[in-house]
Amino acid sequence: MVYNDQTLPTYIQATADLKLIPSLNKGLGLKIGPDGSVSPEQMISLDLKNLEDTIKITLGINRFDIISTLDNSDWESFVLKVHEICNTLTNIYNKGYNRLAVGASIVFYATPEQMNNLYQKLVKAEETERPVEWSIRKVIRTQIEDDKNKLTINNVYTISRKIIIDDGNNSDAIVLEYDINTLVGSNISAINSLTPNFIKNAVATISKSMQIYSEHINS
Repeated sequence: MVYNDQTLPTYIQATADLKLIPSLNKGLGLKIGPDGSVSPEQMISLDLKNLEDTIKITLGINRFDIISTLDNSDWESFVLKVHEICNTLTNIYNKGYNRLAVGASIVFYATPEQMNNLYQKLVKAEETERPVEWSIRKVIRTQIEDDKNKLTINNVYTISRKIIIDDGNNSDAIVLEYDINTLVGSNISAINSLTPNFIKNAVATISKSMQIYSEHINS
């Protein structure tokens, strides 16, 4: 992906229907040569975001990120927006994706007693053990497939109790973080064919997990 005076109008025109405001960002990164040498390299990315600042697309050198801060109850709208953005970007680059990922962070505000009870359920610890911070991470591999293709998926879950900043204030909370992604080196044809299935599956996985942990916290 190259951003300059010649290519920038193409990107802006192609994404105009998304009603997103473009901005160009410049930074400095490191380039590693074939001989192992390291040299500075200018890094340019194009950001596109809506007026509400709830949807943001960052187009980098070799990847793009779609970031949403919409309310987590509005999954369906987010998925539709992701499909719309992916279709637009595919028309620009006319190349297949070699990796997909869906990530999410969900915050649960709970009482200290609820947090301690959740910890006891998850680790089967002694009742007197009441840590004020903890983190548990697991990775589960699943597969999605159609008539011709199959993809292996990493489902990475992290649940933790930690201090977060909310409206400038420190809050004690339970944080659920998800990173659902395809394996490095996955077949590109399979990724292109199964992209809608991947997104639908990831959203369903996150939604179900959110419901389960919410029930554990409130029980």
